[in-house]
Amino acid sequence: MNLDQSLRHTNALSTELSLQVYWRDMDAYGHVNNGVYLRWFEEVRVQMFAEVLPSDILHMLVKAEINYRAATEYPGEAQIACSVISSGNTSLTLGFEITQQTVDGKKTVCDGSGIVVLWDNNQQTKRSVSDFLITLPTSRES
Repeated sequence: MNLDQSLRHTNALSTELSLQVYWRDMDAYGHVNNGVYLRWFEEVRVQMFAEVLPSDILHMLVKAEINYRAATEYPGEAQIACSVISSGNTSLTLGFEITQQTVDGKKTVCDGSGIVVLWDNNQQTKRSVSDFLITLPTSRES
């Protein structure tokens, strides 16, 4: 297969964004609700893939893991980073990190990983990662 110059190498695929911590993100104990972290992971993941995948190729999350490290402070802003850490035939493993700047410096409030499968919405089938991205040399097949 002749790879198009527009294809991005998976180990160079990453993005970051800053999101405001809203009152609605908080639970009754004054902490950011656990589900909000998954939503933040989703927002950065969608932004990253919107830049490199055709609109008819979906990136379906099939597994997510979250490690809670510290409380997210409100009011404030959170920085969310996402990058590809490994690739399989039809899946990509993503790494996530959420940080927040405090008076004591930058702290990691949460990190995690997720596995996404590329899905062709027109053909209703999984698609190979190598159809869209130049894959990493080591991979775990999906």
